[in-house]
Amino acid sequence: MEQQEYLTANYHTHTARCGHAQGADEDYVQAAIAAGIKILGFSDHMPWPKAYDDERLSGIHMGWDQAAEYVASIRSLQEKYKDQIQIHVGFEAEYLPYLFDEQLQMCEDLGVEYLILGQHFLNGACEGKAAVMKTTEELALRTYLNNVLEGLSTGKYTYLCHPDLINYQGDDRIYYEAMRYLCEETKSMDIPLEINLLGAGDGRNYPSDRFFAIAGEVGNDVIIGIDAHEPESIGNQKAYLRGMEYVNKYGLHLLKKLPEFA
Repeated sequence: MEQQEYLTANYHTHTARCGHAQGADEDYVQAAIAAGIKILGFSDHMPWPKAYDDERLSGIHMGWDQAAEYVASIRSLQEKYKDQIQIHVGFEAEYLPYLFDEQLQMCEDLGVEYLILGQHFLNGACEGKAAVMKTTEELALRTYLNNVLEGLSTGKYTYLCHPDLINYQGDDRIYYEAMRYLCEETKSMDIPLEINLLGAGDGRNYPSDRFFAIAGEVGNDVIIGIDAHEPESIGNQKAYLRGMEYVNKYGLHLLKKLPEFA
């Protein structure tokens, strides 16, 4: 198949430390270079502060004691490949008010460059429901919406990962009103919304046509995120073209890279 245009930048890259990804850190960098990516951001799942270490039971976060080594590893690759690719180190983080200050302090202490918001749970990982689980409860949708908007209002998150992750199967009118409000608020905050290629490649409930139809109406900025959990997912043309279908179908304004990393 003829090679198509591909991503200029990807800011959503995981590492094996989260417990559900695989491959060495350097393998992701080499795959990005081979795919022609110019900017690669690592944003593995942020650990909970040590006092809440039982939250690790969620199975998707690195341990608190792995964070410093993670940042050091990416910094080393940043230096090694500085003439071939621009590398940044960040975290994909949940927003939970009772952890927020400690998480920010850890980022400051480690010199983490950016955060992206990925709200996988309606509350904490141990006491809350996973947002991706099917639900017809309006409360679940409202809880997701409120947590996301409260987190984004802090101004600490660069963009919103898989904004359509919440798997609400209830009244279409309720979904439309809630998600239109989400789109309007994120637009007013100048927060891009991610078209998630992991979901596009795996056939998950996201990316969602009904969500991005709303984003198209509102005029949100969008960004494509690979959500790489293995090096082989970088350069996946099929997933990329599936993501671009949403851009073209709904007339979305696609950012090829984030202004702060230009």
